[in-house]
Amino acid sequence: MSYSGSKTGWTYLELSSSNCNGCNNLGTSISEATLTSTELSHSCVTPGTYTLQAFMDNIGYGAQNASNPTGSTSNLTVTDAGLSGVSIF
Repeated sequence: MSYSGSKTGWTYLELSSSNCNGCNNLGTSISEATLTSTELSHSCVTPGTYTLQAFMDNIGYGAQNASNPTGSTSNLTVTDAGLSGVSIF
């Protein structure tokens, strides 16, 4: 995942499983605008199909608001080999 715009700030991510009703969503925040497949694999994500949502807190409120860059992608497939080339902003 990467962001090529000019805004900066913490990026908040939420990964929701499409394979399981009632499963807990995984979330993290990163200070850079790029999430590497290594960082994703260290978050205990098991292979499956997910929806990934993100927003960048460009004004430092700690919560999503109208000025934040946001994005999402559905039917994201995570395999044992990891994940690459995902763009959601």
